[in-house]
Amino acid sequence: MILASFLTNPEHTQLVSIISRFLVNMLVISIIIGFLYRKTDENKEFVLPIVAIGVIIFLLSSYLSIVKVELGMALGLFAIFSIIRFRTRNIRAYQMAYLFIIIGVSAINALAQFPHPIRGMIISNSLVVLSLYGLEYYQSNSLLSKRNITLSNIDLAKPSRREDLISYLRRTTELDVKSVKIKEVNYLKSEAYLIIYFKN
Repeated sequence: MILASFLTNPEHTQLVSIISRFLVNMLVISIIIGFLYRKTDENKEFVLPIVAIGVIIFLLSSYLSIVKVELGMALGLFAIFSIIRFRTRNIRAYQMAYLFIIIGVSAINALAQFPHPIRGMIISNSLVVLSLYGLEYYQSNSLLSKRNITLSNIDLAKPSRREDLISYLRRTTELDVKSVKIKEVNYLKSEAYLIIYFKN
């Protein structure tokens, strides 16, 4: 009863809108990080910072949308994130992409004005999630990873034994090796230095 009166009170319309947008935003972030990012990236320590940044960006954007803030202050607030970025250790392009995706999604969910807010948020966020899923699917199924390895059995490095070499590498590495490149053969050490290409 109290909750119903709170939700229907015209004075709380803006607050209810922010809360509902926040819940949708957290759901989208959970889907992106939980089902897309964590599935393909081994660095789990990046999850907490990226989710926290998403929350702060959403709240900051909501604050800027309801309060008249001078341009200098608004730019200063967003510049903080740039300073933090350049004073921390470098992160990979893959992680940076997800960071900007979360920032963008959070800002859109906080600021975008749709004729039908919930429906508009569902459509826009669904486009982001489906696009990410398609890109992740393409990358995992079409792009090959590579790894440098040292082969002690240089007899397998002969061009005539290429298929035997690939079969041997599949057994020993337990990877789905698709191709191999021989960089160098050291006959003194009886070693061959290879680059293998495989699917994750």
